[in-house]
Amino acid sequence: MDAKDKIELLKDRLNKLTASEKENAGVQRKIRREIRNLEKTLPANDQEPEIS
Repeated sequence: MDAKDKIELLKDRLNKLTASEKENAGVQRKIRREIRNLEKTLPANDQEPEIS
């Protein structure tokens, strides 16, 4: 699995977490950090807009 696939999976998981009403801010922070780190490994022209 390459970095783009991992980013897509993490973004999907993040969207599901933000849709739920549970306390999961720590998990969301970890996922966002991992997405940022993976995006740094991609070439600049392959990066997609970041979810905030």
